[in-house]
Amino acid sequence: MIGVWLALLAGLSIGAAIFSIAYPIDHIGLDFNAFWCAAKTLQMHGNPYLNQPLHACEAMNVPAFFAANPNVTVPAPLPPYALALLAPLALVPFAYARALWWLVLLAATLAAGFGIASVARVPRSLGIASSFLAILGPAVFPGALAPIPVALTIFAAHAVQRAAWNRAAILLGCAMIEPHMVLPACLCVFLFIPQLRLRLMAVASVLGALTLAAVGPSVALAYFTQILPAHALAEVNNLAQYSLTAALYHLGVAPGAAVRAGSIQYAVFALGGAAIARRLQRGDEDASWLVLIPAGFAVIGGAFIHLDQVAMIVPVGVMLYRRIPAPGLLAILIFLAIPGEIIINWLPFALPGAFVCAVLVARSGGRVVIVASLAVLGVAAGLLALLVGGPHVAAPMMRIAEPAANASASVSWGAFNAYASIRPRIWWTEKLLTMVPLVALLAWVLRHALRATSECHANGEEVRLPGSSAVIQTV
Repeated sequence: MIGVWLALLAGLSIGAAIFSIAYPIDHIGLDFNAFWCAAKTLQMHGNPYLNQPLHACEAMNVPAFFAANPNVTVPAPLPPYALALLAPLALVPFAYARALWWLVLLAATLAAGFGIASVARVPRSLGIASSFLAILGPAVFPGALAPIPVALTIFAAHAVQRAAWNRAAILLGCAMIEPHMVLPACLCVFLFIPQLRLRLMAVASVLGALTLAAVGPSVALAYFTQILPAHALAEVNNLAQYSLTAALYHLGVAPGAAVRAGSIQYAVFALGGAAIARRLQRGDEDASWLVLIPAGFAVIGGAFIHLDQVAMIVPVGVMLYRRIPAPGLLAILIFLAIPGEIIINWLPFALPGAFVCAVLVARSGGRVVIVASLAVLGVAAGLLALLVGGPHVAAPMMRIAEPAANASASVSWGAFNAYASIRPRIWWTEKLLTMVPLVALLAWVLRHALRATSECHANGEEVRLPGSSAVIQTV
């Protein structure tokens, strides 16, 4: 076991060393820069969703990007209460805050791996291997937020599994820092676990009060009616998007129609996920499905999904594989655990990716030939990307007009994304390497739900949690 951990450390260290050479510190951390500056603006009683003073702050902290794109502002579309929760970081100088942030992301990723092991009742090495690169790999370059709500949601599922209602409500409330990832899970447990209803309403009241205290009612209303719709439109050509909206846009659908289609699909999946989770909870007698399935469905398609957020569905894959140890399901889990895009674009992750593949297959009773084949496949994907022609993102410098100070930060960001060019073959290859496994896992979930035991309890009957004396009063 010690050898496994030493090999993992060596692989990650080599990958991190090459990564630091390929991507110097003044080129990375754009997402955290936007969060930190928005929180700083909030502290100064400014509007964190406007172009200024957000742009001036961002340009000071990550000079390389803004020297090449002087009129671009990276928006921070988090809800006001989330920015208020991040406000303590803005008290720390940016360089130290960024270092602390990366430590937080690393800790959240490790915690998520331990949480998956506890919820799914699998070895910790399997939980960490299945989630480590999937969660941290896409988040480390921009300093993205997703590892935190992913970890919080997994531990909320664990709390629901153990009937720890207070802890579950608090964890879900904290996970709502990225609400589109967690809202379906909150709605599902609100519908089907009466013990959580008042607790969730209390948590929602706290978040609402924090929002009003942070920005006031007018900005809070504008956030939902103006800021979020504008940001959704600004993201349709963001090359990092894994949403249905982005796919439709690249197939020629108009931006507005693509956003509406993605939003409708998100709502359908939220409702469908709740129904499937309810069926699985009854059939498997495991209440954690009520959190994990809706949260996992929330990152399939929709109007706004990045690769780091897709990791929210990894616990579903592990839970399902524990119940159905089929080779096809293991292959799906491997493709989700080792995202194709970070191997293609960030070759240093190929070595850690191969190691993760080896742990997953070995812990699952697979053969050495499968390990070797998939390791070679990961390295080959990175080499293929280099042969095709290197970076496929290009935004012409100085072509974006300077927006007004009181314009939404999404204005220049939308223009930046609109000017970006893509190599279609690479874009679709990257996305399909993750989208296809997502759809395949969805099919496995539906199959398992349909085959779940018909010995479901009648409405109003008690459902006893496995390994616990607690009961859920179902409705």
